[in-house]
Formats: sequence, structure tokens, C-alpha cells
Amino acid sequence: MFSNSKYGKCKLGNQWSLLLCSISLMFLSLSVSAKNLEKNTDKKITGNRYALLVSVSKYPNLKKHMQLVGPEHDAELVHASLIENGFSQNNITVLADADDIEGAITPTLSAITGGFDQLADKVSTGDFVYIHFAGHGSQQPAKSNAGLDAEADGMDEIFLPADIENWSYEIGAVKNALVDDVVGEKIAAIRDKGAFVWIVFDSCHSGTMTRAINIEEKDRRISPMDLGIPVSEIDKAEKQVVKTRGAPKSELPLDNVIANDGDKRGGLVAFYAAQTTETTPEMRLPRGHIDRQTHGLFTYILMSVIAQNQGITYRQASQEILNRYSAFNRNSPTPLFEGSDLDAVVFGSESVSEVKQWRLKKESKKLTLTAGTLHNVNENSILAVYPGPTSKDEEVLGYVNVNKSGVLKSSVVAIEHNGKKALSRKDIPAGAYLRMAVPAISMKLTVALPDEPGKALKTVLDEFKNDKNTGLQLNWVTEKEDADLRIYQYRDRVFMLLPSALFDKSHVLDTPSISIEDKDFKSQLLVNLSRVARVTNLMRLSTQLGKVKQGAGQVELRVTVSHRKSDETEIFDSSTMPTLRTGDKVALEITNTFKVPVDVTLLFVSSDYGIETVYPYEANEINRIEAGKALVVPGFSIDASSSRGLERLIMIAVQAEPSSPSSDFTFLTQSALERTRGTVSPLHGLFEQAGFGKNNTRGISRDPADNLQRGTMTVYSWVTAH
Repeated sequence: MFSNSKYGKCKLGNQWSLLLCSISLMFLSLSVSAKNLEKNTDKKITGNRYALLVSVSKYPNLKKHMQLVGPEHDAELVHASLIENGFSQNNITVLADADDIEGAITPTLSAITGGFDQLADKVSTGDFVYIHFAGHGSQQPAKSNAGLDAEADGMDEIFLPADIENWSYEIGAVKNALVDDVVGEKIAAIRDKGAFVWIVFDSCHSGTMTRAINIEEKDRRISPMDLGIPVSEIDKAEKQVVKTRGAPKSELPLDNVIANDGDKRGGLVAFYAAQTTETTPEMRLPRGHIDRQTHGLFTYILMSVIAQNQGITYRQASQEILNRYSAFNRNSPTPLFEGSDLDAVVFGSESVSEVKQWRLKKESKKLTLTAGTLHNVNENSILAVYPGPTSKDEEVLGYVNVNKSGVLKSSVVAIEHNGKKALSRKDIPAGAYLRMAVPAISMKLTVALPDEPGKALKTVLDEFKNDKNTGLQLNWVTEKEDADLRIYQYRDRVFMLLPSALFDKSHVLDTPSISIEDKDFKSQLLVNLSRVARVTNLMRLSTQLGKVKQGAGQVELRVTVSHRKSDETEIFDSSTMPTLRTGDKVALEITNTFKVPVDVTLLFVSSDYGIETVYPYEANEINRIEAGKALVVPGFSIDASSSRGLERLIMIAVQAEPSSPSSDFTFLTQSALERTRGTVSPLHGLFEQAGFGKNNTRGISRDPADNLQRGTMTVYSWVTAH
């Protein structure tokens, strides 16, 4: 719930509108940002690129249920991505249980620290180092400490190498654990040589016990007790906790390294899959793919963001990662991003082609390209064929359809499309390249059902399965499989849960549900499934929105929060997720730096599935912002009395059509009746195909790719608490 400072309190819509809200958030565009994102020019990458990949799946000294599957696949995925992005094979050190990577070494503690030391010996000013950790994390009591290096919670974060053992009273620590302080020292040694470091942790250090929601998902976290750490030692550490003013800050392994930054040091960026109070999962990805493998969710999303967005900054990548987590219908964990150089370009790239394209290869009996689902090249995508990598847009020779897509490789067949006849094999030149023409976007909602539903629920579900006129594409799976949505029955009520949520009997009244005994139960369930589907589909569409070319301009949304209790004011962007409380005030200012007018819509998405319009709020209000102009939008205050949890603010911006009425997207707040709209932009068509309008059961239609280039969305997320 929010209270609008100009129009009074806004009551959010139906209980399931919130899902609708989440979806909108997903439309984060890399071209729309909270502030100007300028390339870092002080610490340019002018030398060599190196990488250290640490992926631990097998733990010989730990129990069977503590073994992992995903890290070895992560190593293979990251390795392939680095090669694709210009890293030399000779400069990539792989410490992993990966049979498919030649030269991979078992990731023991000595191998990991040795890998760090070798990097520190060989790097020099201008070099770039990428470091990736995938595996189990945990915590252990910190040594008695004080000053800047003190642990705020009394616990050291640790990463578990392959030769990890249990707690040792002799050394007062977990034997062979890689401690966060050691990682910080090793990184500092590399940066002291002038090299830029980007380090990624796809592990978690939470001491909180959780249970898996389904058999396809597993946490990358081991409890301190599982490592034999006595409760007495943990209690002792808690008594030594550093006292801080107010709530302690969420601690990260490299906080002290970044805080002690210096001008002569190389740059540093760190990505974390989860906060210290959260766990991070591994699961079979890509979801629903016949050849899916187990990966860390964070690693897979990070690599897909890199594969699909050339020349982006670390800050932009972090925004898109949060965006895609929402596309998975997940509100946990919350990835974190920090560093002194977040506005530098990923991998230190100076310049890249603005066109994403791939070489078309003629194999013995088929046509292939080295790109797949990771690059958003999915089955039924249509790619345009060009004579070479520098061909102009109008030089298209013909089109091919993706008939089989793997994660990193796909095969295609020539088709007749857009007025072009199907190319014969001999008509395709040897140096031909492919560019995306029409991306394939799945509009199917995967729903996990209880293994033993009650008779009334089973009857309705069976009717849905046999009904081809629901207007929805539904894929039913068991409760132990990964899904977009989980249906849970408790007594006479049916609950709809996000895939990462657990049903809590103590909070039944706080969780939206439908009574099975209601005479309209079937229609209510269909309405709710429809709303979830719209949200999910909009999330998917958000990843397809175009990126404005460098230098074209931006639509900047400045979000300022005034905290009621502390009287402090802060500006946050879409790569962060702060906690807001009742009485905190949010101020908004939109600036259009384009050379053309833009039409802007702001939507508020609450934690209880409601969507309300923030701007334009009143009917017939003009929401056009002229080129070079700024607009202060009436803000709102936070009200946690009726809505707590994950909430979002979404900005949708489209280029204004000359001499036409303004275009707004306030119709997204409606669940049934459509309101009269202004100009219908190409984005309106995409929203309708996602379910906001006419029912569509055939997936997205073959509209021109221009539809994906005319609008952008950015999302600001926060957690509302008392």
C-alpha cells in the first residue's frame, strides 16, 4: 500500500493484481537508468585478460546429501562464455570437477590459494581478472578481532573447497575452509599490481536452515552445524559481535577490501548471489528445455545477461539480473552488487558491435550457429541471413527458423518469410551471418499441482486440462518439479504460491486463497491463473525490449527516499533493494535527455498483488515529456499496515509519435474491462499478446522486431516492513 501525496491514499486492486504488478517490473531496459552511467575512464583495460574459475560439486569428506551437481556445469558454461568474449584459453585457470574442460584441476584449498597467487605474480597495470566461485558456502565463528576487520555478526563467511573437513578444536576453525578475509587479501594483492578484478560468488553463507521446495532445486549452503561446529562456539562468537548503531548492515565478504580502495589500485566489482541471511539455489535450466542441466540460478542468469547484451556496464548488468529473477517469479534470494567501478563496461570492453550476430556454419547435413537459449536463440526464433558481418540491414538474403536449440548451439532451416523465398544451401555464402529477426517467446504458464488434491479440486483441474477454450497455455507438472506457480491445498482452501515460497500455516490469513466450497470456485481459479499468466508473460517480454544506441539519450527516473525515523535522505537505483518503512516518503523526478518527446507511465506494484497508477493519475492527464525537459511527479509515502514485503515502482517510456495524442499504459492496472486509451504504440500489441486484452493461445505473433525497440521499462524494487 502507498499513500499518494497529491491524491490521497490509493487502495490497491484485487488480491491477485499484485502478480500483475511483478510482471511489469520485469520490463527493465538497459537504456533507461536511474542516473547517467558513464564508462570508467580512469582504470582502462589495456592489457591481458585472465580468469580463475572455482567450481566445487564433489565433497569426499561430506555426507551424500551435501553433494552438488550444478557447479561443474557452471564451470563449463562460464568457460564457454569467456572464450566467446575474447579470453585466451591459456589465460583461464579452471579448478573444477568438470570432465569436459581439458586441464581442469580438483578445487582443493591449496589449488585455490595457489591460483590466486599465480594471478598476483603475472598481472600488471591494465590487466583484467575474472574470478568465479560456485559451490557451497557456510559460516564459522570469527577469530577475536576488532577495528575495521571486525565481523559485524561474529561469524566469518567461508567457501568450501573440495577437501573441506569438519570443525577442528586444534585450530579453532573448519579445516581447509577458504575464509572471506583470505579472499580479500588475495584480491588486494592482485589489485595492488594495477589489475581490474571482477569476482562473482554463486554460493551463500547463510546459517539459516531451510528445506528444499522441490526435488529440482537445491541450496548451495551448508549449516555451520553440518560442519561439526559446536553450538557453544557459535554462542561464544555471538557474544563477541561488534556493536553498531541501529540495525547492522548486511555484511559482504569484500566490504573491507572495497572500503580500503585507492587510486593506484586496479578497479573492483563484486557480484553475490545472495545476502548473508539467504540461500541461493541450483536447479535444472533452462526451465522446460528437454536438454536442461543443473546450474546455479545466479550463474545461468548472469551468463545469459552477458550473452544477450553487448557493451553493458556492471550496474546495468546488475539491474537486468534483478529483472530476470522477477521473470522467474522469485522474490528470494536477493543478489547484491558492489564495487568502486560499477559503471565500467563488463570485461573491460572498449567498443563492441551494436548488432548481435552469429556466424552461420554449413555442417555436413545441417546449418548451425554457436548460440542457443543462453543467447535468447530459442526454438521457432526467426533469424535473418546476411552476406557478412558488416552487411547493412537492407542486404538481408533470406531467413532461417531455429528447429533445435541447445544452451550454446542451435540448428536452423531455411524458410520463406517476409517476402523472401527459402534459401537453398548453395545460395548461402560461406561467410554468412545471422541476426535476430523475430524472437520466440513462450507464453506458457507452468503450474505445479499437489500430488494428492482433494476431490473437488481434482475435478476442476481435470476440467481445465481438457478445456481448450480457457484462453491460457497451461503446462501442468507435479509438486516436486520447477514451475512458474505452485497450487497448494490446505483444508477447504486453495493457495497460489510463488516457486520460492513455502506454505506457512501460521500466516494463512495473510496469504490470498480461494474457497473450494465457493460456487464460483472454478471461475475464480481461472481468473487468478489468468492474472498470474499475464504477469509471467510480461516478465518474459521485458527481457526482449530493445536497447537504445549509445549516445541516443535516456529517460532518467530519480527516486529519492526520506526516512521517517532517521530523517536521512537517500537516492537509490534499480540495482539495489532497500528496506522502506511506514512513513518513509518517496519523491520522483523524470528527465528526458532524448532529442525527441517521450510518453511516460509510472506504476506502483504492491506486495499483495495490486497495481496502481502513479503517473498519469487522472483521466486525460498529459504524460508527455518534451526533449530535454524534466518533470517532478507527485510522490507517495509508504504504508506497511496493509501491505508488507516486496514492492516495486515501474516506469514505461515510449517515443512519442509526431502530432499524436500521448500514449499511456494505465490500462495495465485493470483486470477485466479495458479503458479508453490514447495512441496505440507497438508495445500495446505486445502487452495484449501477453494477456492484457484479447485472449491469445498461440504465443506471441510474428510482429516486426520493431515492436521490441519502441519502448523501455525500468524497475525499482524495495521491501516494505513495519
